Amino acid sequence: MATYNMATSKRHNRLVGRIYHDILRNFDELVKAEKINPLLEEAALVFWGEKSQEQSLVNIDELDDVGVFVAETINELSYVQPDFLLFKENSYLENVRENRFAGFPDLIVEVWSSGNRADERQLKFELYSTGQNVEHWYLEQNTNIVECYFDRIRLKNQDISDYIATQRGLTFDLRHLAL
Repeated sequence: MATYNMATSKRHNRLVGRIYHDILRNFDELVKAEKINPLLEEAALVFWGEKSQEQSLVNIDELDDVGVFVAETINELSYVQPDFLLFKENSYLENVRENRFAGFPDLIVEVWSSGNRADERQLKFELYSTGQNVEHWYLEQNTNIVECYFDRIRLKNQDISDYIATQRGLTFDLRHLAL
């Protein structure tokens, strides 16, 4: 079982909470119109396979029968729980009862702590890189640097001492949490 420094854990929660808060505050009309779906870490992102096998996020556009997938398959798939994920342009399926989602999120954010092992970090990076049009960010709790990727393409790092922005123009203000 991983142990966490309480101060580090608080910063983790503040970073994730602030990203979620900024989405709700700045994009309230999109959220209400259900054109944007932000999810915190309680939501599970579904993917194919077991940890020992090849994995990829679920491409729901390639499914023959979405109804059968939602009713049966989605419950049997393995999953991860990113700290934050956002669906806007990309489509997804939802299992409301189990709070699971399948598809390629537009944005995935992981806030790493000392408890995250190297193999876990690599696993999540490889998994998130399988999606099309998926931007994924990685924040270390003890720095202000945000490592940014679009699919497998490394983007320029961002710094939370300034506004940070997605490739599609969503901006977040985490400056008050900068070290």
